[in-house]
Amino acid sequence: MRRIFPDRFRTILLLIVFLLGVSVPSSRAISIQADDQFRYAQTLFEDHDYSQASAEFRRFLHFFPDDPRAQEALYRIGISHYRAHDYRMAIRSFRRMVDQADFSGPYFSSYYMLSQCYLRLDQAPSAVTTLNNLAVITDDPNEKDAARYALGWIHLEDLWAEGIHMPFDSFAAARTYFDKIGPSNRSIYKLDLLEAEFHRAERIPAKNPWVAGSLSIIPGGGQLYCRRYQDAVTALIVNTAFGVAAYESFDHELYALGGLISLVGMGFYVGNIYGAVSDAHKYNREQRRYFIHDLKTRFQVHFSMDKPFVFSIQTVF
Repeated sequence: MRRIFPDRFRTILLLIVFLLGVSVPSSRAISIQADDQFRYAQTLFEDHDYSQASAEFRRFLHFFPDDPRAQEALYRIGISHYRAHDYRMAIRSFRRMVDQADFSGPYFSSYYMLSQCYLRLDQAPSAVTTLNNLAVITDDPNEKDAARYALGWIHLEDLWAEGIHMPFDSFAAARTYFDKIGPSNRSIYKLDLLEAEFHRAERIPAKNPWVAGSLSIIPGGGQLYCRRYQDAVTALIVNTAFGVAAYESFDHELYALGGLISLVGMGFYVGNIYGAVSDAHKYNREQRRYFIHDLKTRFQVHFSMDKPFVFSIQTVF
């Protein structure tokens, strides 16, 4: 019995020494250098592995918060989320950049990308507010003009083309923003060519929703007016079928059945009128979208997302 205790003690002591020996190389294995960590995160970003890239850039910020590349890492996190279509997480990253109020950093790119995230979330008013703030904050005339240019396109594409007014005429607001751009940048943004096309907006085909609804007194008439021919035929057949069924029921003194069919048929008839009004709005949106798409294809310029510290315009998206 006296020999067992020392043997056990010796075994435990050897086990402790072994664990200590293993822990030393392990601690060395997790040691990282700032350059290596940033390079690894950047490689993942360039390989389009945005989920892992954002995680590695966050790791870089955790271990090296005072590194000169910290702001770029935070910006890359936002871009990674944006390209992964996680716009809410991207907003959090860009909002951190904006709230730092460090004008030596990529604040223009952060404001611009913040507005793009809001647009992807169908929050055009927030995008407009963000870019208006940028136009006020920056002292760089080129960046002011860039903010105004982006605002003009938001009012054209995301508001006017969708039939949204806040509460002003979105088309007129877009032209106002373009008019504020300085003479030195008008050629860069092709404004003379762009504004020369604006008169075409007055000739965009349109359907009057009130006329569409009125014509739907005859089922399918409003849909026919809006060039929804298949919907027009469907509306005419369905409403006629309900009318005939209700008439036959009353004619055979099946008043309860006739009343039920009439009630259901009335719902389809009202839906036919509402659908025609909705089709008129859809037709108008489609025509405006086509018009804006044509302008974008020929005239719109874009801002680079990959050069956060340099104001950059790219003419090809």
